[in-house]
Amino acid sequence: MGAPVPVLRALGGLDEAAAQELVQFRMNNNDHLGGQLAPEGIDLSFQQATELPIFRIDARVQVDGSNFNRRRWVDLAMVGADGLPWRFFRSEAVRVIPHGGVGASVEGEGIHAGN
Repeated sequence: MGAPVPVLRALGGLDEAAAQELVQFRMNNNDHLGGQLAPEGIDLSFQQATELPIFRIDARVQVDGSNFNRRRWVDLAMVGADGLPWRFFRSEAVRVIPHGGVGASVEGEGIHAGN
């Protein structure tokens, strides 16, 4: 429903032009659609209907032409030690994202884009 072009192409079976057109349509009509537009024919049955209090947060930052990713996992059902109304239960090391997308990190490990 908010997938970027590469995801629409992979999951939706759309070609580049159709995926770009859908993304542009969503951007132009976001107020009316609420960002909830998925291409016809995509099986959404795998999506969970209930709300879970656990999320993954990816922060991507560009500094001097280099892209970095910091990933943290948060549980909204627990209070953190710092007094915030959520708890981070996992923090991953900052990783370099090579130009062109997701790939090798500083240590040479792979990083993966998530939902």
